[in-house]
Amino acid sequence: PASKAKIALEALKVGQTKLKPAQRSQVPPNRLSLKFLNLSIVLFVLMLAAAHTAWFGASPIFPVDDAYITLHNAMALVKGADINYPGISALTGATSSIHLALVSFLMLFFPPLWALQIAAWLGVLFFALGTARLAYVWEAKLWQACLLVLLGLTLGRMPHQLMNGLETGLALAGLIWAIALASERSPRYPWLLPIVCGQLPFLRPELIVVSIVLPIAHCVQVWQDESSIAAAVRSLIRDILLLVASALPWLIWYLAATGSFYPSTISAKRLFFAEGCLPSELKINFISGNLWLLVQTLGVFSLSVLGLLISWPGRAGLIFFVALIAAYYTQFPGALGHYEQRYLYVCVPFLLLGAASAWRSRKRILPLLASSLVVIALVQSAFEFPSRWQYYQATRSFTEHELKGVAKWCLDNLAPESIILVHDIGYISYATPFRLIDFVGLKTPSSVRYHSQITWPTCGLQRAKAVSQIALEGHAQYLVMLRGWDSIFRITEILRILGWGLLPVRPDGEYNVYQLQPPRSTQN
Repeated sequence: PASKAKIALEALKVGQTKLKPAQRSQVPPNRLSLKFLNLSIVLFVLMLAAAHTAWFGASPIFPVDDAYITLHNAMALVKGADINYPGISALTGATSSIHLALVSFLMLFFPPLWALQIAAWLGVLFFALGTARLAYVWEAKLWQACLLVLLGLTLGRMPHQLMNGLETGLALAGLIWAIALASERSPRYPWLLPIVCGQLPFLRPELIVVSIVLPIAHCVQVWQDESSIAAAVRSLIRDILLLVASALPWLIWYLAATGSFYPSTISAKRLFFAEGCLPSELKINFISGNLWLLVQTLGVFSLSVLGLLISWPGRAGLIFFVALIAAYYTQFPGALGHYEQRYLYVCVPFLLLGAASAWRSRKRILPLLASSLVVIALVQSAFEFPSRWQYYQATRSFTEHELKGVAKWCLDNLAPESIILVHDIGYISYATPFRLIDFVGLKTPSSVRYHSQITWPTCGLQRAKAVSQIALEGHAQYLVMLRGWDSIFRITEILRILGWGLLPVRPDGEYNVYQLQPPRSTQN
């Protein structure tokens, strides 16, 4: 009887262990249903890609000039030389080394434009699959997971962001997978989270904050689930080692190619635009205006930010939001509005988490509210899709007519050995063999020095003087200038004041071309 009582007591203890709150809330996903959804997503994305190709024709066109910087860099990497920027590494001017590596690899099998297009669709696919995984981790039903995936692909300007030819799609995919992995209470492969987090900064530099806070949030979650500080510390040490090992190859590549551990693109733009020294009131207006525009674009789904309070990964997302806004406020507030607010759209995966995390709640009202929010947001996206689609087409048309037009004009009218000063460097780098000088500094690192010495200390007042010095150093013969930029920065007006001769040789179009004559004092 004593032994039987002891066995019964042990059984009771085991039963109590199985009913721990943290474990009770962890219901394994229906793997058969998830596999069905993943297969459906693959087929759906293939259909979307086919329809997109059929609609626009066989030659891909991208809506932003910066996409062609990646294309140019990939071509230079594959060829082993850069004819537009001799002696400059292909990694210089690349925001994402992972995106550049992927496009370069695809270029071994496909034409350049198609390599970039396929990379974009891979980003769409991985993002959709990651969203499905996130939904199932938080115990979504099949129909809820389907709706969340559809919303992730259509919310606000997400279609534009996913298909802009930049690294945005891959960055969103990496982030949604990191969030899904961090949300797992008892992961089958605990080493996956730190490995994915180690890749995030090389998808987009600002995601380094996420790669730090997500493993910490996961460590806190382990502490709560196992009630053991030792287990949490072991988990954190393991994650740090794996994260560093995952990041190391990209760090070595950056250091070997550029002399720096991180991309210089944000730094070059920050110094050129010189907004960090603006009055606080103006910077607050920049930030608040862009945040409000994002809220208007995302609509009712912006309320899902409240759901981030539910979980530790969500709270990590709130920390990321604050760090992101603080960094741009101090250094580059206007960037939050660039290219359809692409720097702010890295917040969308966390908003999807905010809705999904409510589905695990045992309070019936929260899953109902989350599902209703997703449905309403989908309806809103459907109503707004036509206007967003027209805008996407208009941006593609700008590339086809204006960027392609000025590149063709230069090929037809300028001598092959001409040296051109330019700021929108993407398409002209991809489509022409001219020697180019990037006066912003993305592809011409020496330009950054002048903006650091002249533009930034004067809060942009002497920007044209820095451009003058860059043109003199590079012996520029022509200037390609976007009308909109010139009206803001007054580059041609101030160059003339500084003694430059500017002869308009292509005055019609959004991009004007000027023949440059240096100031007489420099000629003597």
